[in-house]
Amino acid sequence: MKKWILTYSFLLAGIMGYTQQYTYIVLKKHAHPAVKSAAYLLAKALHIDTNNIVEESEISIPSPHQIVLDEGIPSSTEKIFLQKDPQTVQYDGYIIRFHNKGALIFGKRPRSLLYAAGDVCWWKNIKEGVYVRQPAFKIRDINLGNERNIPLLIAQTGANIIFENIHPDFVTLQKSFPQIWNRIPPEDQQKLLEKKNAAIQNVTRILQACHDADVDFYPFLYGNDIVRWSPVLAKAIYDVYPFIKGVRAPHSWEKASINPSLPLAWEIMDSILSEYVQTLKGDGLITTFWDEYGIYSQDSLSVGNGLNQFNKELYKNIGEYERVLKIYHLPLIVRTWSSGTAHWVSLRNNEGTLERQFVHAPGYGGFSGDRLSLWKYVIDSLPADIVLQTKAYMSDCFPAARDNTLIGKVAPHPQIIEYQMTGQTTGLYYLPAINVSYTDSTLKRAYAKIGSEGGTSLFYGATHQVDYHPFSDIINSINLFAWKELSWNIHASIQKIWNTWALQFYAPEAVPYIVKALQLSEPVINDIFSTLGFGWDTNSGFPGTIDRREVLLMYTNRYYLPEYQRFLIPNKENIEKVIHQKDLALKRIDSMFIYLNQAKTFLTNQQYEELDTRFNWLKYVALVNKELEVSYWRYRYLRYLFSLRTTDTTQFQCIVDSYKRVAQLKDSLFQFNPDLIFSPYHHTLGEINRMRHISLGSPLPLMRDIYTESQKYVEEFTGPISKNEAYETK
Repeated sequence: MKKWILTYSFLLAGIMGYTQQYTYIVLKKHAHPAVKSAAYLLAKALHIDTNNIVEESEISIPSPHQIVLDEGIPSSTEKIFLQKDPQTVQYDGYIIRFHNKGALIFGKRPRSLLYAAGDVCWWKNIKEGVYVRQPAFKIRDINLGNERNIPLLIAQTGANIIFENIHPDFVTLQKSFPQIWNRIPPEDQQKLLEKKNAAIQNVTRILQACHDADVDFYPFLYGNDIVRWSPVLAKAIYDVYPFIKGVRAPHSWEKASINPSLPLAWEIMDSILSEYVQTLKGDGLITTFWDEYGIYSQDSLSVGNGLNQFNKELYKNIGEYERVLKIYHLPLIVRTWSSGTAHWVSLRNNEGTLERQFVHAPGYGGFSGDRLSLWKYVIDSLPADIVLQTKAYMSDCFPAARDNTLIGKVAPHPQIIEYQMTGQTTGLYYLPAINVSYTDSTLKRAYAKIGSEGGTSLFYGATHQVDYHPFSDIINSINLFAWKELSWNIHASIQKIWNTWALQFYAPEAVPYIVKALQLSEPVINDIFSTLGFGWDTNSGFPGTIDRREVLLMYTNRYYLPEYQRFLIPNKENIEKVIHQKDLALKRIDSMFIYLNQAKTFLTNQQYEELDTRFNWLKYVALVNKELEVSYWRYRYLRYLFSLRTTDTTQFQCIVDSYKRVAQLKDSLFQFNPDLIFSPYHHTLGEINRMRHISLGSPLPLMRDIYTESQKYVEEFTGPISKNEAYETK
């Protein structure tokens, strides 16, 4: 019950000032479950006693103080009352006619009433007239996340497809390849069958809940590496067909678990997919490949026919998936995401051995290749009903990254524009991490290219957090609110979105100040986590070494562009640019505190304590980040001077001072009152910290590495430099 109350605050908060107009909700006795759920959500939002939800055999136009709910084909009486044919509403939208202190909400289909319940903040004060609400995008898909109240989730997000990553480790091949099944040890066979039963039970609940909400459910199949999918099954496959394994490229993170040139390999892959689909019985399938890629084989057969290249492998793989899904009359959505810019990293290989591997999934420009070339065969030659889902940004999930170059170029395929709002690279949502302006600008540009027949997608949550409920977050839930509103009203005013969201959490007098403070956090986050437009740690932490920092420098895929390469020139001018950027971020944080203090009188104590604490978290991360990043740019300059057989002791002394400063600041990172309960949590911060440490890691290892390596470059010309206090810091 506590979880319901907290998550529903996204719909309820701020309606206190509303003068109640409605006292009854009327719907058909045999209404769809989605309509009945909408009635209860509306009752909660408008403070209507749930005993006053009335189910009738026949319904008519509303009496005063009644809300009438209906969907589908309107009666002649309803059509006259609505003054507009609801069948002309685009996609799964709805119409509300307000008249004589009553309202008729009429949906294109059952879930449309859930959308209306989630939009109370937009229409609750209308007294008279017709309100038409229709989505800007035909497809709006979201991950299930940790929210299990599906009707509420649909109301909050306006989505019409829910997906969930379901690992295929339950596939047995018992019927399609009994010779493989028989090679699996009996105890492992039993475990596979138990996993299959558990998967069936889990997905049956999800499917029922989704269908009761009148939305589709798509299992999300990740990767195409049979070893990562199921080591037990893969071993049995190799025992029976040892020749099926491909030839791995040296040190490649993209594996060759099967040979894509062998027909038998695809018979097995197709059987795995078929069993996966039949077991889960979803309404479609979403798939992606990288991070668990298993068909990059450099065997002689594949080299000869071109199946050793990513573009032809994708064409073959997606074509096989499409063929299998067509048997079951299921749609296919393919994510065009890949692992970002090519780079080296130490990771465990499929044999479990730690190995320095080259991550080179293509498509992000530079040496990673062109996206359009990568997907050309899929776009041009596979059936047009395959939907391609493309990240809005030309990187993994870094702040303010440039637009994806594939957007608008996949016709005749429908295209979905994807966003990841988990705080992964912007402070894990511990920090204020707003991306509203970015979502607004990128989604508008995408809409102009793909139109309403395309879609938009949202991965929501909070990376590496526990007990985090995003819709209750009095800071970062604006990101979800803005995405939802723009997915329905692409021309919406951003300021109106901000104000409407804020009124759901804060007193009206506090709203202008809170909005201004949080709006400032967007450029602050960009300046902290994207120095001069380049990348930072994938999960927001402080990189541990210079080597890792060098890799992360490339992660927004701007490093090879002429307009950004000039920022990588190791000179004093660029050091000053970094200083200026970081100082501007700190100045904006100071302004955030000024606005917070202006709002303080109108905030509850709990709201103020949370905002003040999280603003301080942001401030100290920014302070440490400045010392690290400026020092890193100084280090690059000293490295360059070393190549010219000279040095600059002034720059090194600045690094020494920064080391001392970081050593002093590290203990001020993420300070908190352990008894506080923040809006997205159900537990105190002390309890949260015990479950998972509230931290972005330690800045000292990188700072120490910068100091040590810089000292080497300087001492080559100056001789030994005496140890400093910072160097002694542990």
